[in-house]
Amino acid sequence: MVFALNLSPSQIRIANKISRAAGDDTRRPRPELAYLENGNICVREYTSQDRLL
Repeated sequence: MVFALNLSPSQIRIANKISRAAGDDTRRPRPELAYLENGNICVREYTSQDRLL
């Protein structure tokens, strides 16, 4: 899992999975999580109800 206040990498790797940005350089002024789900890297907005462990 990756937690970032400004998640805007050109490439992200979690375990042996690699994903590239879609080309959207828009800054998102909110915390985000990147995580593996069913073998895919997923990114979503972090909420205060999320458990990080």
